[in-house]
Amino acid sequence: TTSNSFIVVGSNATSSSSLVHVFEKVGASYELHGTVSGQIGSGFGSSVAVHNHTIVVGAPYYVEASVATGAVHVFTYAGGTWSESHVILATTAQSSLPLNFHEQGKQDFYSVAILHNRYIAVGVNVTNLQGNC
Repeated sequence: TTSNSFIVVGSNATSSSSLVHVFEKVGASYELHGTVSGQIGSGFGSSVAVHNHTIVVGAPYYVEASVATGAVHVFTYAGGTWSESHVILATTAQSSLPLNFHEQGKQDFYSVAILHNRYIAVGVNVTNLQGNC
C-alpha cells in the first residue's frame, strides 16, 4: 500500500514472519525506512494500509487472553520512529457485529484499509454466520 512518500509491505497470513516493512520515497526511488512488528503467528502483516503518517496492520490470528480474536494494529510516525498507538481487537468492535457472530466465536479481523483521514475499514471472516451477514 502506498501513500505520498511511504510504501508499506506486509507478509502472507500463513507466514511465520511478524514484520511489516516501510519504505520511504527518496528522490526517484524508495529506500527501507524501518519495520514494525507484531505477535508471531498472528498473521501480522497479512493486510496493510497507509495514509500520511499512519499505518494500519491486520493480524487475523492475534491471540488475547488465550482467545484468538484477530486484531488491527495502528502505528503512527513521529520523531523519526513508527510507534504502535492502538490495538483494536475484534471483541472491542462486537457491538457492531451480528448476534450469532459472537456466539460462534468467529471474530477474526482479516483485512484493513484507511479511508480518508480518520476512518479505518476492517473486513471480518463471515464464512460461518449461517446466512446472518
